[in-house]
Amino acid sequence: MLILSVRSAGNILSEDVTVTFPTNVVQGSARCSVSVIGDINNPSRFFSARPIKMPYGCGEQNMIILAPNIYILLYLKVTGQLTAAIRETATGYLQSGYQRQLNYRHNDGSYSTFGSVDSNTWLTAFVRRSFGLARQFIFIDPNVLQSAKDWLLSTQRSDGCFMQQGTLHNNRMKGGVGDGVTMTAYIVASLLELGISVTDPIIINALSCLRPVIGNLGNTYATALLAYTFSLAGENTTRAQLLTALDNLAISEGPKLHWSQTTPGDTLAVEISAYVLLAVLTIQPLTAANLRYANRIVNWLVTQQNPYGGFSSTQVPLTTKYEHNH
Repeated sequence: MLILSVRSAGNILSEDVTVTFPTNVVQGSARCSVSVIGDINNPSRFFSARPIKMPYGCGEQNMIILAPNIYILLYLKVTGQLTAAIRETATGYLQSGYQRQLNYRHNDGSYSTFGSVDSNTWLTAFVRRSFGLARQFIFIDPNVLQSAKDWLLSTQRSDGCFMQQGTLHNNRMKGGVGDGVTMTAYIVASLLELGISVTDPIIINALSCLRPVIGNLGNTYATALLAYTFSLAGENTTRAQLLTALDNLAISEGPKLHWSQTTPGDTLAVEISAYVLLAVLTIQPLTAANLRYANRIVNWLVTQQNPYGGFSSTQVPLTTKYEHNH
């Protein structure tokens, strides 16, 4: 039995932890070390185990590596941990990944896995979202961003919803986005995150597509994503309606709170719970009750980290939004 004691603001907090060694451990070789960090997300494990990497591969592989690099840089920048050495190396990798991704850009501004196949709606939105965030570190041609937005607009139907076009070889990239509603919500959120006005016709029409389905959403993922999307759009009444529905679906485990699409522990649970957290944090004024609610979600999310500090979900809305909230 190991007893951990931490002094915080004059108070001593302690917790009993049971440490179990392998049965075949060599006698006298057993060792145990403990580290404590004030950040509940404990990102130091992630950044030490998952350094900035050089993007490579096709239009999907390249983004799988490029996007986390951007998120790591955003976090390091906001928390004052971005050193000149890391920035120099990382920006070089970002520039390389950016230029490589342009190989999979079509003349109309869209993107696909290999460039020679049909344009993919989700991938185009994801690339634009990532490039928009990367502008804080490297030069991104405004025409590249605008042409991607124009192409997305060309896939918007008369009812405001976006058509799903093209295929992904790794469908896990897009998390729970799987139909017209979630695709539309994802695109709207990605555009609003980068400063597109709610008065822009592409947003107005897309929200008009989403509002009618609010009371008839078929799954928890869609409800959470729409709660975040309407939060970004500033439609507080709709957000409150969606959060109420989500509260009824919440899985409570003592001080922890989360949501699941199917069974506890499914890979979408991280993404769903993160979207709910982001929606809750947009409530203004942010009351003590809301903060306690958000803290319960965070308490569950940190338990889902793997030994290296990462998550099983391919989406990282928490890290992306961290820049906007802090």
